[in-house]
Amino acid sequence: MLRHLAILPVLLAGGAAWCADSRAPNGPWTESFTMTLKDSERTFVVHNGASFLITKPEDFADRDFLLDKDILVMGKFERGQGDRISLYNLPGFEVRSAPELWSTRVDGDNLYLFGHVGTDAETGRPALRLSGIESAPSDGQIIANRLANIQKTDWDSRLATVTWAREQAAQQGNKEFWLQQSDTLLTKLVTDASAEAEAKQDFNLAQRAMDWCVDIQHDAIRAGRIGSMAWIRAKGGEGAEQVSKRMHRLGLEFYREQWRPRGESLVLEYDDRLAAISWKDADGFYKLGRWADANSEFMPQAKDRSYRAYQMGLRANPDHAGMRRELGLDVNSGETTADPGQVRLDYKDASTGVILKAPPGWRRSESINGDATWIDPKSETAYVSARFLQLPAHVDFNKLWEAQTATLKSRPGYADANEAPVESSHGQAKTLHYSFKEGNYKRLAEFSLVLNGPDKTAVILEASCAEEEDQSVRKAASDVLSKLVFPAAGPDGEAAPVP
Repeated sequence: MLRHLAILPVLLAGGAAWCADSRAPNGPWTESFTMTLKDSERTFVVHNGASFLITKPEDFADRDFLLDKDILVMGKFERGQGDRISLYNLPGFEVRSAPELWSTRVDGDNLYLFGHVGTDAETGRPALRLSGIESAPSDGQIIANRLANIQKTDWDSRLATVTWAREQAAQQGNKEFWLQQSDTLLTKLVTDASAEAEAKQDFNLAQRAMDWCVDIQHDAIRAGRIGSMAWIRAKGGEGAEQVSKRMHRLGLEFYREQWRPRGESLVLEYDDRLAAISWKDADGFYKLGRWADANSEFMPQAKDRSYRAYQMGLRANPDHAGMRRELGLDVNSGETTADPGQVRLDYKDASTGVILKAPPGWRRSESINGDATWIDPKSETAYVSARFLQLPAHVDFNKLWEAQTATLKSRPGYADANEAPVESSHGQAKTLHYSFKEGNYKRLAEFSLVLNGPDKTAVILEASCAEEEDQSVRKAASDVLSKLVFPAAGPDGEAAPVP
């Protein structure tokens, strides 16, 4: 069923679909001539020996004028079925054609349509019976013809072409094509103007390119890329100041050598600040988390980012009061033997009642491979970690030792193993010294097991460090072992109640 026909807005290089002078535009006809119709001079063309009136869009509002005339319509093909074809934007007209005339045409083809206007016997409506169909310039050719005589630096004419293409999108059936072409033309215009502005260090042209990005493309980010060109900052002066003010009005901030949306700048700044904080700088993580919370209105996922900073800070210092408040943790945790108000260093295990004293000069951290961990503030790698085992009665020490050390032997690069018994007033004890690979680095490690039979409790200490830190870390682990405090055993070997 007939739907639409588009009257082409532009025919050839001149850009006019309808020729008002005595000459018709170039096309598949042998000659042209003029004749006065309704007090107006009109152009006719000759095709296959017959004369056809070149129609204007307004002609289709007067059906009586077109009735019984041979006419030339310049239209855009949509589809065909049988002897009927659909053309964009020709309301109220049946268009009929022999199938062999339109069978090779596809949607969007521009065509010259030669035919006779009569009355359809079935519907009584005006009908255009085609006698010939010829190819007309494509939309791409029309655009190329319009641009052919425009200089590259004729910014006003190129901008007018962009406006014209957008107007065609509102008129033509293939709207998406024209919108895409207008965007392509505008993008090329902005790119060329930016390059020209950089070559000549022309602030005014750079500002015009930014205007086109904002006013037509609605793309503040691209305007920011233009404003970020190095020559603008290098030249400086009032022009650079005007660019800076323009960027701020658009809600952009300058970060990493480029004007960016504020949210993007804040995210990049967060990442940079996070990467610069030492893993044991609790205050640095706390301040970063507070900064992320303060910018939550503009920073994407600000709450998640602040939570990440607080969590990393808590690993560095589990006793940081501000961090614990932000994470909703109890600031005055009972899991400590330190005096109130003092930094939590020692550890009391709630399940066994065992107390571990911190190595001198070391600090508590979030646990690594156990229940409690101490780190050396002067080291990036050294730590001592403890874990506790509640055991059934009559546990064989050697079997327990083999079970606990079996997994160590599967560590990458496991070597230099050296086992030795350790004197302990709490029961049987043994220590294993070994090395392993952590990425490309060699690490030294110590594993100690202390079994207190009456309490049915075992304490495992694990320490790790770089090679140059071996002696200091061994001393720290030895201090922890020597200061172990087990609760008093009950009369039948049962552990005393934990206070």
